[in-house]
Amino acid sequence: MGSSGWALFSIACGASTDARLAHETAQAWWGHRVWAADASNQWIDEAFAELAAARAMGVLKGAEEARRIEAAWRKESAGAVPMAPLSLAKDLTAGLTSPQAFTIYRTRAQLLSFKGALLLSALRREIGEEKLFAVLKSFLGARRTQPAITTDDFVGFLSAATKKDWKPWFERYFYGFEMP
Repeated sequence: MGSSGWALFSIACGASTDARLAHETAQAWWGHRVWAADASNQWIDEAFAELAAARAMGVLKGAEEARRIEAAWRKESAGAVPMAPLSLAKDLTAGLTSPQAFTIYRTRAQLLSFKGALLLSALRREIGEEKLFAVLKSFLGARRTQPAITTDDFVGFLSAATKKDWKPWFERYFYGFEMP
């Protein structure tokens, strides 16, 4: 889904135009620093941007706005979660030509952006906001010369930075069907 299609889709899901602008701005920033190594890691681009946008909206409009955005992520991703784990979201649209394409693309977007953002938000609750953003900042610096990243790259860096094995957690929420 192109940028304009995504913006219209997300507004249809209840996002404000300010939140969409924040998302697209964050995605432009993240996308110039790190990007998904392949389609199976696209959640990194979308979820990092969505989390940054929610944080920006919380700063600009107050904590209630950030909570509203997270509630919208949960609502929008709830119907998509039983269809595929986040790790397989890219496979939902492989070779699509059916009249149901919009529904499948929507499900894919709900997983990549909204469940992905919920996953990062749950991490934030687990380790604290300041620690999460410090890890993300360090991750960006460490990936300066190798910006194409995978989920395994991120999990490995997170585990090293926090001195905790996050693989089981990602098995549950990223590779599994469970909501964080």
